[in-house]
Amino acid sequence: MEESSGVARTSRCNADVERAFASMKLPDSDNQAVFARLIFSYEVIFMKHMKSLIAAAVLATASLGSTAAFAADISHGTQALSVIDNSANFGSSFVQNNQNNTFMDKFSFSITRVPHDFDAIVTSFTRNATTGMDITNMSLFSGAGTLITAGFQESTGATDVWSLRADSLGLGNYYLQVSGKMVSGTAGSFGGTVMLAPVPEPETYGMMLAGLGVVGFLARRRKAAKQA
Repeated sequence: MEESSGVARTSRCNADVERAFASMKLPDSDNQAVFARLIFSYEVIFMKHMKSLIAAAVLATASLGSTAAFAADISHGTQALSVIDNSANFGSSFVQNNQNNTFMDKFSFSITRVPHDFDAIVTSFTRNATTGMDITNMSLFSGAGTLITAGFQESTGATDVWSLRADSLGLGNYYLQVSGKMVSGTAGSFGGTVMLAPVPEPETYGMMLAGLGVVGFLARRRKAAKQA
């Protein structure tokens, strides 16, 4: 479409120049020579302009293509943790030919009955730092997506290790999110473990203290009876 409109503009310009020169009283030979030089100059300028537009379009298309290939999302769907005796394992695997692609995998769980302390660790290891994947973050969120706490990077390179802890998580839904990037075209995976520990409620502490007081009182009475 751009090329055809350019040709039309060139034709209109030629016609305008021809009419202008027809009104001038120059010898035919001079008239034709000047006319030819003007048309040649115009066509050179027009072709340079078209080449610049084509080059810009090609560059923009190539840039968009490379950007799309650089950051494909290969995340898995949210996985529910199978918590048994306050412990659960989790992890994900990724096939080969995913270099530079990224992931944010989520692992959901719920706290019921009483608050719990929460600890997690995740790791991924390969022969060297240029193969497999890099774990770039591990964070804990509420079920509504509010950040509770971010993890800590214990090591990076051939072996990536991240840990995380949160104290006294209240009742509700949560998810652990592990983020990373595939650094080569080889396959890769990560795995981890979470631990939950119930936190006694204040009423429980009160009952424990009361119980200790009763035990102490009975012990003193027993001692006094023996001395009598």
